Amino acid sequence: MKPDFSANDLATQIGQHIYGTKGLALVGMSPGNPYFAPATVSNLLAYCAEQFSTTQVFIPEESSIHSYHALGYELPIATKKARLNSNALRNRSNKSISANKLDTVNIISWTAVIQHQAYNNAYQEILALYNKNIGFRNDAEQMTRKVLKHNKFLKRELEKATKIGVHYLLEELAFITAAPKIFNQDYVAYLYHKPWAIYQNYVAGVYDNKPKEQLGFILLQPSYAQA
Repeated sequence: MKPDFSANDLATQIGQHIYGTKGLALVGMSPGNPYFAPATVSNLLAYCAEQFSTTQVFIPEESSIHSYHALGYELPIATKKARLNSNALRNRSNKSISANKLDTVNIISWTAVIQHQAYNNAYQEILALYNKNIGFRNDAEQMTRKVLKHNKFLKRELEKATKIGVHYLLEELAFITAAPKIFNQDYVAYLYHKPWAIYQNYVAGVYDNKPKEQLGFILLQPSYAQA
């Protein structure tokens, strides 16, 4: 497994710096995403423990309610599914951390995150950007639409589903934006197994002319599992 720093965007450049200095890594795991199978989780967390001083794993349980609700589940059922799938991922991660003695890997409480002032400030800024910037809104909805369109459980009209589901993405971006303040770090790097254009554009200041020089991105070659 190795990172891919071939892209020349700002987020990748910052990510390369964080990787080189063994800084703080953020790893997001989406509840219900089949990509995060036991072997993938185990290998990913072991890799992070080797390469970074600290790894913060986040499993956005409350945010994933938006995704299930977007598919067409009523809120009580969407909430239950989010809880069950989040617990499964959390247990899977804890098992790997314990079995491999990964002392530098921590699973953060998403409930604590959404109560943090830095997160709430960031979320209001992201929401305002979504409401006023057509380019950001289009990109956020296009990404959400693409995910929902290929979900076999989609029971809701696609455009309505997109308007609901996009809030998962907005909340995830808000957390990453707030992460330097939440963890008292100069820089943080988000790790993922695919390019993430909207995040990389957001860091570069494409949407608001404000580069986010504390936020990095590391694209991992997923040799440990297939996406």
